Amino acid sequence: DFRDQFWPIMPNIKYAIGSAASRLMHAALRNRWLPLVREVPRGLSVWYDVQRLAGQRDVGVIFDVGANIGQTAYQLVRYFPKSEIHCFEPVRKTFGELQDRYGSAVICHRLAFGSERSDLEISTFSDSELNSFSEVRGDAVPLGKELVQVDTIDRFCSESSIDVIDILKMDVQGWEKSVLMGSSKLLQARSVRFVLAEVGFRNRDKDMQNFGALNHFLDDCGFEFCGFYDNFRWGPEKGYVGFANALYHLPE
Repeated sequence: DFRDQFWPIMPNIKYAIGSAASRLMHAALRNRWLPLVREVPRGLSVWYDVQRLAGQRDVGVIFDVGANIGQTAYQLVRYFPKSEIHCFEPVRKTFGELQDRYGSAVICHRLAFGSERSDLEISTFSDSELNSFSEVRGDAVPLGKELVQVDTIDRFCSESSIDVIDILKMDVQGWEKSVLMGSSKLLQARSVRFVLAEVGFRNRDKDMQNFGALNHFLDDCGFEFCGFYDNFRWGPEKGYVGFANALYHLPE
C-alpha cells in the first residue's frame, strides 16, 4: 500500500527538511540586520553565540585547525566575512580539496599543530574526517600513513606576526590537548579569546579528546565553558551522546 511505498524514503525526506530548515536558520542568524540579542535561544548557532559573547559581529583572526575539506570554513566565511581566517589541514589530498573549495576566501596551510615542531606520520582513512595521529577505533577503513609537518601555534603566530587568536577551532581526533600545549605562550598571555573543540565522553575513545581532561586544562587557563553544540547522538532511541563541540570563552 501507500504506507509501504512511502516509509522507506522517510529518512531522506526528514533529512531534506532538516537541511533546509538549518540553512534558513543560519541565513537569518548571520544576517547583519539581526541584532545580537539575548532573546535568540542559545545553542542554535555556535557562531552567533560567539558573536553575542564578543559583543560584535566582526572578530580579527580565526584558526580552523583540522579544517578537513572545509566543513567549518563553509560557515566561517559566511558568519565572519571580514575576518582573517586561517585553515590548517596536513593531509595532501584533503588539503587539495580544501584549497579548491575555499582557497579564494581563506588562507590555507598544509600543516598540523602539536606540542613541538616535528614530522609525524598520520593515519589516513576512507572517511577523511577520521585522519588522526591518535589510535582510531577498529571499524574505520584505513588507507595508509602519510608523513606530515607539525608546528606549534606559538611558533607559527610568532613567525606570522599574529598577536591574538580570536577563535581557535580544533577538530583533530584526540590531538586537541597537544595543540593547546603548543599554544602555551598565547594562552598565558590571554591572547586566545574563544576555543571550540570536538570532544568525546568515554575514556576508551582514543580518537576523541576527552571532555573532562580538556575542561580541566582550559579551566586552569581561565576559560569559561559556554555549552555543547552539534551533539552526535547514537544507540537505542538515540539515547547516547557520542561527541559534541565544546565552546569556551576567556572573559575580559
